[in-house]
Amino acid sequence: MMELGHEVKLMPPSYVKPYVKRPKNEAADAEAICEAVTRPSMRFVEVKRPEQHGVLVVHRTRMTVMRHRIELSNLIRPHMAEWIGLVPRQNCSGGKEPLGGITKQGNKYLRRLLVAGALPVIRYAERHGTKRPWCWPTR
Repeated sequence: MMELGHEVKLMPPSYVKPYVKRPKNEAADAEAICEAVTRPSMRFVEVKRPEQHGVLVVHRTRMTVMRHRIELSNLIRPHMAEWIGLVPRQNCSGGKEPLGGITKQGNKYLRRLLVAGALPVIRYAERHGTKRPWCWPTR
């Protein structure tokens, strides 16, 4: 449209919404846009260049991948803990489920590896006073 000499102005939908008077349909939206564009206080958004759209696509894709990775790890974590034997002991009675300590069932070797891996991190945190002992120190 700009190549044809038209001045393009973009308005965020949240700025136009207060001017919609009827149920949502094309005519009501068009009327709300016409009403909103005539307001002197209306703020417009600049048109993005193709490079800006490309950067936004990369950022949105990255956020989607991160969200899926977190969802997957949250889905797997309880099953891994159960397989290793890091689940609390349960004694259910009367509809109440008090959780006890970690059981000794499961893979002893994996439990030993977890402890062996956690001890250096704890020692590092004690010596250097880190606020995030679960993060491995970078050198």
